[in-house]
Amino acid sequence: MSLTEFGMVASSFTLLGGYHLLLWRRVRRTPEQTTIGANQSARRAWVDMIIDEKQDLLAVHNLRNWTTASSLLATSAVIIGLSLMGGAFTPDGNSAIHNAMNLFGERSEQLATVKIFGLAVTFLAAFFSFTIAIRHFNYVGFLISLPRKAPDRFPVVLVAENLSRAANGYTVGMRLYFLSIPIAMWIFGPTWMFLSTIMLLLALRHMDFRPKLNPNRAPQ
Repeated sequence: MSLTEFGMVASSFTLLGGYHLLLWRRVRRTPEQTTIGANQSARRAWVDMIIDEKQDLLAVHNLRNWTTASSLLATSAVIIGLSLMGGAFTPDGNSAIHNAMNLFGERSEQLATVKIFGLAVTFLAAFFSFTIAIRHFNYVGFLISLPRKAPDRFPVVLVAENLSRAANGYTVGMRLYFLSIPIAMWIFGPTWMFLSTIMLLLALRHMDFRPKLNPNRAPQ
């Protein structure tokens, strides 16, 4: 691997890692300023509402939608991952296209195999995360029907914890899907990987952070 390619690849992963470290700290310290933190609070309120008002039908519909989406994404991830895993050990017939778009990167078959293998591992990790999400969504499905007693909040806490773990697994799976974009672009060269990383970070920043609300601002 050339020094230029190594620098671009290292910069891409450093930017992605630093961004998610910053996001994690914001979620821990000021969750109301992040989409993840706001959604965590909304899920806890949703669990309280479902159990207090006995909205079993609404709970079933929402859990079915969450489980269906997780199953679809898990299936897609494992199919793509296994396909790429097989392709990593197959002679590449599109090397001419890759080499034409590769501006500064090394053009070796060994490195191309490593790129495809890394992309396959990313999708298989996403598959694992979505299966974890499905597992906890199934737990929520029967825990949420437990009766809630006034002096004992154990069912509510248990449901909220499992729903949070399911959501975390879903979020990690989606982040791995997003990570596959710069890794896939790396196949065509480190320049495309670095540019796609910048575009991805701009999109994630728009999705992850909420604007600060001014309490003194009059409603429109």
